[in-house]
Amino acid sequence: MSENSIDIKKRLTASGRWGAFLALRQKLVAEGEAPARAYVLALAEIDGIPAPPEQRAAPVRMSATGLKGAEGALLSFPVSREMFSGKPESTARADLEFVYNSRDLEDVEPEDAPSAGAWGLLCGVRALPALQVEFYTSMWPKLLPSRASLEDTPKDTTSDVIGLIDEIKKATLEAIEAAKSQTAGRVVA
Repeated sequence: MSENSIDIKKRLTASGRWGAFLALRQKLVAEGEAPARAYVLALAEIDGIPAPPEQRAAPVRMSATGLKGAEGALLSFPVSREMFSGKPESTARADLEFVYNSRDLEDVEPEDAPSAGAWGLLCGVRALPALQVEFYTSMWPKLLPSRASLEDTPKDTTSDVIGLIDEIKKATLEAIEAAKSQTAGRVVA
Protein backbone atom coordinates (compact mmCIF):
# COMPACT_ATOMS: atom_id res chain seq x y z
CA MET A 1 0.00 0.00 0.00
CA SER A 2 1.40 3.38 -0.92
CA GLU A 3 1.66 6.26 1.50
CA ASN A 4 -0.39 9.38 1.14
CA SER A 5 1.04 12.82 1.89
CA ILE A 6 -0.24 12.78 5.49
CA ASP A 7 1.46 9.42 6.17
CA ILE A 8 4.67 10.70 4.60
CA LYS A 9 4.66 13.79 6.80
CA LYS A 10 4.07 11.69 9.92
CA ARG A 11 6.88 9.30 8.98
CA LEU A 12 9.37 12.03 8.18
CA THR A 13 8.45 14.05 11.28
CA ALA A 14 8.86 10.99 13.51
CA SER A 15 12.31 10.33 12.04
CA GLY A 16 13.37 13.99 12.28
CA ARG A 17 13.65 14.44 8.50
CA TRP A 18 10.60 16.59 7.77
CA GLY A 19 12.50 19.89 7.90
CA ALA A 20 15.19 18.60 5.54
CA PHE A 21 12.48 17.35 3.17
CA LEU A 22 10.73 20.74 3.13
CA ALA A 23 13.99 22.60 2.53
CA LEU A 24 14.98 20.30 -0.32
CA ARG A 25 11.53 20.48 -1.91
CA GLN A 26 11.58 24.29 -1.70
CA LYS A 27 15.08 24.38 -3.24
CA LEU A 28 13.96 22.17 -6.15
CA VAL A 29 10.93 24.38 -6.80
CA ALA A 30 13.18 27.47 -6.73
CA GLU A 31 15.40 25.74 -9.33
CA GLY A 32 12.41 25.34 -11.65
CA GLU A 33 10.96 21.92 -10.85
CA ALA A 34 7.18 21.69 -10.82
CA PRO A 35 5.94 21.46 -7.21
CA ALA A 36 4.57 17.92 -7.61
CA ARG A 37 7.81 16.69 -9.20
CA ALA A 38 9.89 18.50 -6.56
CA TYR A 39 7.90 16.64 -3.89
CA VAL A 40 8.67 13.27 -5.49
CA LEU A 41 12.36 14.07 -6.02
CA ALA A 42 12.85 15.42 -2.49
CA LEU A 43 11.13 12.41 -0.96
CA ALA A 44 13.28 9.99 -2.96
CA GLU A 45 16.47 11.78 -1.90
CA ILE A 46 15.46 11.96 1.77
CA ASP A 47 14.54 8.26 1.72
CA GLY A 48 17.78 7.37 -0.08
CA ILE A 49 16.10 5.69 -3.03
CA PRO A 50 16.42 6.36 -6.76
CA ALA A 51 14.03 9.00 -8.03
CA PRO A 52 11.26 7.55 -10.19
CA PRO A 53 11.25 8.63 -13.81
CA GLU A 54 9.10 11.63 -14.57
CA GLN A 55 5.67 10.52 -15.68
CA ARG A 56 4.25 12.87 -18.24
CA ALA A 57 0.91 12.55 -19.90
CA ALA A 58 1.37 11.39 -23.45
CA PRO A 59 1.06 14.34 -25.80
CA VAL A 60 -2.17 14.27 -27.73
CA ARG A 61 -2.69 15.92 -31.09
CA MET A 62 -5.49 15.93 -33.61
CA SER A 63 -4.66 14.64 -37.05
CA ALA A 64 -6.62 13.61 -40.11
CA THR A 65 -6.85 10.07 -38.77
CA GLY A 66 -7.83 10.82 -35.17
CA LEU A 67 -6.49 11.65 -31.76
CA LYS A 68 -2.87 10.58 -31.60
CA GLY A 69 -0.70 10.00 -28.57
CA ALA A 70 2.78 8.68 -27.93
CA GLU A 71 1.47 5.11 -28.05
CA GLY A 72 -0.30 5.58 -31.38
CA ALA A 73 -3.92 6.35 -32.18
CA LEU A 74 -6.19 6.56 -29.18
CA LEU A 75 -9.18 6.80 -31.46
CA SER A 76 -9.07 6.36 -35.18
CA PHE A 77 -11.60 8.00 -37.43
CA PRO A 78 -11.36 9.21 -40.99
CA VAL A 79 -12.72 12.74 -41.03
CA SER A 80 -12.93 15.21 -43.87
CA ARG A 81 -14.46 18.64 -44.38
CA GLU A 82 -16.90 17.14 -46.89
CA MET A 83 -18.56 15.04 -44.16
CA PHE A 84 -19.90 18.20 -42.55
CA SER A 85 -20.25 20.56 -45.52
CA GLY A 86 -23.94 19.95 -46.27
CA LYS A 87 -25.14 20.07 -42.69
CA PRO A 88 -27.22 22.93 -41.33
CA GLU A 89 -25.50 25.19 -38.82
CA SER A 90 -25.37 23.52 -35.41
CA THR A 91 -25.85 25.08 -31.99
CA ALA A 92 -23.73 24.57 -28.91
CA ARG A 93 -26.73 22.88 -27.29
CA ALA A 94 -27.06 20.41 -30.18
CA ASP A 95 -23.31 19.69 -30.10
CA LEU A 96 -23.27 19.05 -26.34
CA GLU A 97 -26.44 16.94 -26.49
CA PHE A 98 -24.85 14.85 -29.24
CA VAL A 99 -21.76 14.25 -27.09
CA TYR A 100 -23.89 13.40 -24.04
CA ASN A 101 -26.07 10.97 -26.00
CA SER A 102 -23.23 9.36 -28.00
CA ARG A 103 -20.41 8.96 -25.48
CA ASP A 104 -21.00 5.25 -24.82
CA LEU A 105 -22.32 4.22 -28.25
CA GLU A 106 -19.93 2.13 -30.33
CA ASP A 107 -21.58 2.64 -33.71
CA VAL A 108 -21.48 6.45 -33.93
CA GLU A 109 -19.86 7.79 -37.09
CA PRO A 110 -18.61 11.30 -37.92
CA GLU A 111 -21.58 11.74 -40.26
CA ASP A 112 -23.92 11.32 -37.26
CA ALA A 113 -22.51 14.42 -35.55
CA PRO A 114 -24.27 17.75 -35.99
CA SER A 115 -20.91 19.46 -36.58
CA ALA A 116 -17.19 18.81 -36.83
CA GLY A 117 -16.83 20.44 -33.41
CA ALA A 118 -19.31 18.00 -31.87
CA TRP A 119 -17.42 15.06 -33.37
CA GLY A 120 -14.08 16.38 -32.12
CA LEU A 121 -15.48 16.95 -28.63
CA LEU A 122 -16.98 13.45 -28.57
CA CYS A 123 -13.63 11.92 -29.53
CA GLY A 124 -11.83 13.99 -26.91
CA VAL A 125 -14.32 13.10 -24.17
CA ARG A 126 -13.97 9.42 -25.03
CA ALA A 127 -10.16 9.49 -25.13
CA LEU A 128 -9.24 11.87 -22.33
CA PRO A 129 -10.62 11.28 -18.82
CA ALA A 130 -9.81 14.85 -17.77
CA LEU A 131 -11.90 16.22 -20.64
CA GLN A 132 -14.70 13.83 -19.71
CA VAL A 133 -14.70 15.26 -16.17
CA GLU A 134 -14.65 18.79 -17.61
CA PHE A 135 -17.57 17.94 -19.89
CA TYR A 136 -19.76 16.60 -17.09
CA THR A 137 -18.82 19.18 -14.48
CA SER A 138 -18.56 22.38 -16.55
CA MET A 139 -20.05 22.08 -20.03
CA TRP A 140 -23.11 19.85 -19.72
CA PRO A 141 -24.53 21.42 -16.52
CA LYS A 142 -24.86 24.77 -18.33
CA LEU A 143 -27.66 23.22 -20.39
CA LEU A 144 -29.67 22.27 -17.34
CA PRO A 145 -32.61 24.42 -16.34
CA SER A 146 -32.28 26.69 -13.33
CA ARG A 147 -34.15 25.97 -10.11
CA ALA A 148 -36.41 28.97 -10.81
CA SER A 149 -37.42 27.64 -14.21
CA LEU A 150 -38.07 24.22 -12.66
CA GLU A 151 -40.37 25.79 -10.10
CA ASP A 152 -42.31 27.47 -12.92
CA THR A 153 -42.55 24.20 -14.86
CA PRO A 154 -45.76 22.18 -14.62
CA LYS A 155 -45.27 19.31 -12.18
CA ASP A 156 -45.72 16.52 -14.75
CA THR A 157 -42.52 17.49 -16.65
CA THR A 158 -40.42 18.06 -13.51
CA SER A 159 -39.92 14.31 -13.07
CA ASP A 160 -38.32 14.16 -16.54
CA VAL A 161 -35.85 16.86 -15.55
CA ILE A 162 -35.10 15.17 -12.23
CA GLY A 163 -34.42 11.93 -14.09
CA LEU A 164 -32.04 13.81 -16.40
CA ILE A 165 -30.28 15.34 -13.40
CA ASP A 166 -29.88 11.88 -11.87
CA GLU A 167 -28.35 10.61 -15.13
CA ILE A 168 -25.92 13.54 -15.18
CA LYS A 169 -24.92 12.96 -11.57
CA LYS A 170 -24.25 9.30 -12.34
CA ALA A 171 -22.23 10.12 -15.46
CA THR A 172 -20.27 12.79 -13.56
CA LEU A 173 -19.38 10.37 -10.78
CA GLU A 174 -18.33 7.74 -13.32
CA ALA A 175 -16.11 10.26 -15.12
CA ILE A 176 -14.52 11.40 -11.87
CA GLU A 177 -13.86 7.80 -10.82
CA ALA A 178 -12.33 7.04 -14.22
CA ALA A 179 -10.03 10.03 -13.90
CA LYS A 180 -9.11 9.05 -10.34
CA SER A 181 -8.27 5.51 -11.40
CA GLN A 182 -5.94 6.86 -14.10
CA THR A 183 -4.11 9.04 -11.59
CA ALA A 184 -4.03 6.42 -8.79
CA GLY A 185 -0.62 5.93 -7.35
CA ARG A 186 0.69 9.41 -8.11
CA VAL A 187 2.04 11.33 -5.13
CA VAL A 188 0.42 14.75 -4.82
CA ALA A 189 2.16 17.61 -3.02
